[in-house]
Amino acid sequence: MKRVVMIVILCSVMLRIVAHVKVDTVKVEYRSSCGMEVIGFLYIPDISCRTDKLLIKVGERNPVPTTQVAALKKKNSFACDLLGKGIAYYEYFFPEVMNPVWESLNYGYMDIARDAKDALNILKGMDMTRHMKLGLTGTGSSGCAAVVLASESSSVDFLVILSSNLTEGKDFVRVDFRLKDFILPSAVWMKQCLADTSFIFKGNSFEGEKMEEAIARCLYETIDSVVQYIYDYGKDDTMIQKKSALIIKDLWNGTHFKAEMKKGKTDGFDIWVDSMFSQSFFSKNNAIQMYQWRPEKYYAKIDIPVYIGLSGNDKSFNCEDNYDKALSIKRKYKKSNFEIVFFRDLGHGLSRKKIEYDVDLKTKSESNETFVYNYYIMDEMAKKELISWIVNLK
Repeated sequence: MKRVVMIVILCSVMLRIVAHVKVDTVKVEYRSSCGMEVIGFLYIPDISCRTDKLLIKVGERNPVPTTQVAALKKKNSFACDLLGKGIAYYEYFFPEVMNPVWESLNYGYMDIARDAKDALNILKGMDMTRHMKLGLTGTGSSGCAAVVLASESSSVDFLVILSSNLTEGKDFVRVDFRLKDFILPSAVWMKQCLADTSFIFKGNSFEGEKMEEAIARCLYETIDSVVQYIYDYGKDDTMIQKKSALIIKDLWNGTHFKAEMKKGKTDGFDIWVDSMFSQSFFSKNNAIQMYQWRPEKYYAKIDIPVYIGLSGNDKSFNCEDNYDKALSIKRKYKKSNFEIVFFRDLGHGLSRKKIEYDVDLKTKSESNETFVYNYYIMDEMAKKELISWIVNLK
């Protein structure tokens, strides 16, 4: 069935970015390949200063901001500075999504790549953009999605990848910051559920005053075993969950739980295993896809110019390993058009600080900490260097 696309010229705004730049805002509405409603906003600088480049923001499934143009001017200075240099910019949203955080657990970078492919195909078919050089930019898992799409599509002309994982998924789990929020509470909860003052792991008995620490170490090893299976064999999500539960039960076999953990004929041990796995983040679809990530598989196929921006203060990765892996891929596959830049003092998204907004986009708070679900303020030096790279592309 042919996709119906609605294109509406919303307005022209004058952005005060270095000089006065007139920008046309175009609203694009369509259905994604998975049937979801999509609303995109295309920002095109005036013909007097326009280049032949368009940067597409590869993003997660977030709802539409209430005042899109205001959001562009206030929170996304990177986009504004792009427009000031004559580079068009496109981002898209999913109005049907009610809870973006919960939604993000149920899809991963392969799903994000499909959404981005829809956007790419729409822009390729529009008269005002069909002759432009189309670039993709993504941060974190969205960066992985951009890499996947660029490796498969001849329509992508350049890539901007920021704070994205270049190590294999099975290694990423060992430094994933979310584990710190999962392991210790799980260890404390598990100790309270034990029927004895000891537990069994891989056939060995553990007991003592520092029980939580011993449980936490064993939980790390458990997750590592599950992730290794997902990396090596995981294809079907249902089978992954069943096999992972069996792995956990085998490792913890012999551990006894309190009587109140029992439910009908099901032993309390089974309930604990099922609960631990089903409620933990590593059983969710986005994590499963991330742990199957093989960056070399995709980067090796990419021949277009790629800008890879990494930060030394990014809490989401082992920054040094990530940088070393990026250099290794560039050397191994002789990618002379890969620009790899390491900003030692910056955080996720090449940010100097993060900023939070309330619903009407008024500033609430600023911090030097780096968080996942907030807007990032890209460092001015990093931003200028990145935009200069895009402008100078031939």
